[in-house]
Parts: sequence; structure tokens; C-alpha cells
Amino acid sequence: MRLLGCLFVFLCQSLSGQTLIDFALQDITRVIMYDMYSAPGASRAYAYICIAGYEASCVTDKHYPSLTTHLQAAPKIRRPGKTKKLDPERVAAYAMYITARSFVYSEELLLEAQQKNLGLTDTDDINFQFGNRVAEAILDWASTDGYSQTFNMDRYNPLLLPGTWEPTPPDFAPALEPYFGTVRRFITGTEFVQPLPPLPTFSVNQEDVWHTYARAVYDSSFTLTQKQQAIVFFWDDNPFEIVQKGHLQYAIKKVSPAGHWLDICRTALDSVHAGALQRSQAYAWVAVAMADAVYAAWDTKYAYSVLRPETYINANIDANWRPLIPSPPFPEYPSGHSCISAAAATILTQLFGPDFDFTDASETQFDLPARTFNSFAEAALEAGISRFYGGIHYLPSVEAGAQLGRQTAEHQLEVLK
Repeated sequence: MRLLGCLFVFLCQSLSGQTLIDFALQDITRVIMYDMYSAPGASRAYAYICIAGYEASCVTDKHYPSLTTHLQAAPKIRRPGKTKKLDPERVAAYAMYITARSFVYSEELLLEAQQKNLGLTDTDDINFQFGNRVAEAILDWASTDGYSQTFNMDRYNPLLLPGTWEPTPPDFAPALEPYFGTVRRFITGTEFVQPLPPLPTFSVNQEDVWHTYARAVYDSSFTLTQKQQAIVFFWDDNPFEIVQKGHLQYAIKKVSPAGHWLDICRTALDSVHAGALQRSQAYAWVAVAMADAVYAAWDTKYAYSVLRPETYINANIDANWRPLIPSPPFPEYPSGHSCISAAAATILTQLFGPDFDFTDASETQFDLPARTFNSFAEAALEAGISRFYGGIHYLPSVEAGAQLGRQTAEHQLEVLK
């Protein structure tokens, strides 16, 4: 499997400006955000969409082999007879749009975006025909991963045992995606990545480690600097947040963690003037790593069902305390954002190098200033610690999530090399 680990590979095969692939992914992200996709659901959708884009474009260049030999139960896609007539940029965009329309609720918005980006569809266009063929194969494959079966599983009921998760204020929402960890992984063998050990036995004794965990979150909330608060909101990435002010209640839509990191990937690709094939491959690698990391994180979350800091603090330290950002409606351990971020950063470091400077402007659309980093690892570390600063994760969970995300991505790199 050909790696994009050296910058000269990008520079030797460069073009200036973004491609149809980038515009397609940005359109898809806007609709995913508009539809208020959950963080785990978005990660799954992005993986299938980005795989479709890469599989449609990689047939145009023998140096870019298919990912399907390394994906579990992946489909065999019949190649077109005359691949030289394919435009890798255009065929990838078609495959992504068509695949994405089956994942979102607002299909008409994506169809409008597709027509604006690619023009009115010419059904005789070989790029449309092959892009559609790839999309159909990917969607058939996605239908067998077990996700749809989770909708018919028993409603998840909190365990109601000491130290276990329970719904949190302000809306006390039910558990989100309790069976997501049962869905088929993408990369072969990912389910055998070393699982995380449990946290220490729960106790409310003030001399116990659990009190130390919760007290650290509580004390930190009163000493946050302006920079630390800015970090919290920059990496919040809550796809749908209910804000309550007195009797007023309104919703805020934001990009998901996976969407945030794919935009970081785009920023890096832009900076080295990457071409269409490099872009479609990078997006697929990063999206797959994040999806498998989320599956692993959700499997662990519901296996251990750890209570949120808010629950512990309200019961044992301060009944009126609230975190800086709302506690998400699922178990605490490990931090999902830490897991996603570490997985994405591990892949991006392989592709672009360990000391890659970049400015992340993905949150400026929400009136948050851009942030500059010296490496992807530095950005992932900041994303992880933001969950501790925000009051929704214990520090050991942040560290464990990062460990799980790195291990998942490292396994992927080992399989793909």
C-alpha cells in the first residue's frame, strides 16, 4: 500500500486550489451539520462516503491500490473498461455525493449542491456512471454492517449501580447509540486492538482516587484561564446543543468531531497543493481511522458505563455545580473526542510528518478565532484536554481515549503498509 508519508510526493504531483472532492466534502459536512447528526453517526457516514470517493478515483492510477482488500467484508467493484476517460476529481465527487444522499435526511440539499458543483447530471457521462456504481456497491456494503439492527435492540436502561452512568442536566437525555460498539469495524482485525482496562473500583470515600478525579474537574472549573475556556469552546464540536436561558430554549448546531478533523485534513492538503488522488486517499484514511476509533470508544463506554463528573460532583461535592459545556448523553469512559482526535492525528502525522505547522480555521464559521498548532499531535492533545477543562471528563478518561485512538490508527497503518 502506497503511503503519502513524504511531502515531495504531494509537491511533485500538485495542483493549486481545492478540488471538486473538497467542495463535495464541505457540502456534505454542511448537510450533516444541518441534519444534526450525532458524533458517532457522523463518523460512520464520513467513512463510507470517503471510501466511496477514493474507490471511484483510485482506478485511474495504478499507484493507488484499492482499500477493499483491507476492509472487512468489502465489496468487489467492477472496474470500467476505459479508465483513462475517467476524471479522478469528478468521479470521486459523484461517488461521494451519491453515497452521502443515502446517509442524510436532507437529500434535496445535497442534490442541489451536487448540481451546483458538478452541473446537471449527464447520465451518459462515464464519471457519473462509475461514481454511481461505486456508490451503490458501498451502500450495499454499509447495509450489512449491523448498524440498522441496533435500532430494533432493547431500549438501554441505566444500570443504577454505584458509579454507573445516568442521564444528566439540563435535558436528561436518554443514552445515545448504546449499541454502536457492536457495528462491524472497517479495517481487518481492528476489533482485536488491545481493549482499555477498567478504572479503579468506584468509591465515594474522600480519600479514594474517585474523589481525586472528580475534585480535579471541580477545582479546575473555578480557575480556568481565558485561553483554557477558548480551548473548550473551540473543540466543543457538539453537533446539537440545547441552550436554556430562563424560559428561553434554543438549539445550536455545530460540526462533529469527525467533520472538524476532516477539515484539518483539508487544510493540510491545501498547504501542500495536493492533487485529487492524494486528497481522496487522505480523506479515506483519516475517516476510516476515526470511525473505527469511535466504534472502539463506544464499545468501551457501554461496557464500563462510568458516571459523568457532573453526577459525582452533584452528589458528593456541590449539588449546584454545572460543567462549562453540557455533559453528552452517554457514559464517560473513555473520552470519545480524545479517541477520535488521536486517531486522526496519528494518520495525519504519517501522511504529513511529525512537525507540520497549520492553522485550524474550521471554527471561524461559529465566530471562534482560528488556532495555530505545531503538529497534529499537539492539536489532538489540546482537543483531549478541552474535555477536562469543559468539566465533562475525568483526566484518566482523556488519557485513555487518546491511547485507544492511537492504537486503532497504528493498527490501520500496519495493515495498510
